[in-house]
Amino acid sequence: MASGTGEREQLLEVDVRGERSFAVAGELDEWSSSVLTEVVGPRAAPGGEVWLNIEGLTFLDAGGLRSFLSIASQLGQDGRLYLEGPRGIVRRVLDLSRVAERPAIVILD
Repeated sequence: MASGTGEREQLLEVDVRGERSFAVAGELDEWSSSVLTEVVGPRAAPGGEVWLNIEGLTFLDAGGLRSFLSIASQLGQDGRLYLEGPRGIVRRVLDLSRVAERPAIVILD
């Protein structure tokens, strides 16, 4: 498991499951989003795929959305960011923000 330091550790956990596969749990917001980008960012190669299982996310705000957009941007137009298993308020935020309209982001229930 990878996480940040201090209070950020308590907010978000990123479990590395494979070269480009991760499980994300906790609260993804402006404060904790750097944990996600620090772990996933270096593995987001242009034209590649990144899989994030986000079933364990309990909160998502604009800062968290920006981290998804940043990762998708690193992957480029031929890459894909797969967001697996969004639940509850996290799913609602993703729907309202319409991030799935971006070609590089795919939401899988």
